[in-house]
Amino acid sequence: MCLAVPMKILAVEGETARVSLHGLEQEIDVRLLDNPAPGDYVIVHAGFAISRLDPEEARKTLELFRKYSPDRECFSPPPSPGERPTP
Repeated sequence: MCLAVPMKILAVEGETARVSLHGLEQEIDVRLLDNPAPGDYVIVHAGFAISRLDPEEARKTLELFRKYSPDRECFSPPPSPGERPTP
């Protein structure tokens, strides 16, 4: 099964962008979007940004992933500096 995940664009260089989800970063293809910019939230599927998403929708979607995912940790926010992660 494939899953499209909301991620935040950190930087854009040509037809690629560096995106982040809770500190995990990857490079994706942004050719399917018009004028992607740092700070945009995008839906990422198979290494491509397939659409934009407003920040509130991204938050709601990630909350649903956290709620229903068998691996909830991968969708949880990273611990604050100095805070220990909970097992």
